[in-house]
Amino acid sequence: MKIQAKHVIEIHDDGSVDILMPKKDMVAMKLMQWAMSSKEGASVRSIQLIMEHLEGRPHQSLNISTDEPINQVQLSDEQFEELMDKLKPEEMK
Repeated sequence: MKIQAKHVIEIHDDGSVDILMPKKDMVAMKLMQWAMSSKEGASVRSIQLIMEHLEGRPHQSLNISTDEPINQVQLSDEQFEELMDKLKPEEMK
């Protein structure tokens, strides 16, 4: 990869350099590093993110239709509160 001199911020004693680049390029480089990583999970996920960026996220359409009537239930305030308590996550109880 060729970097223009105007984008080089600092050259370190070990030969590494700090460069200035747009955020989108930094993210793309990081994803490429992860994609080439030996960590399989990170590699697969980063490739998935790259593909979603290039091709867009896959969309799943749902076709829901029913001929059955919807049953409505009348609950008292007490029944409603009891139902809501049952549905509440444990950490919020």
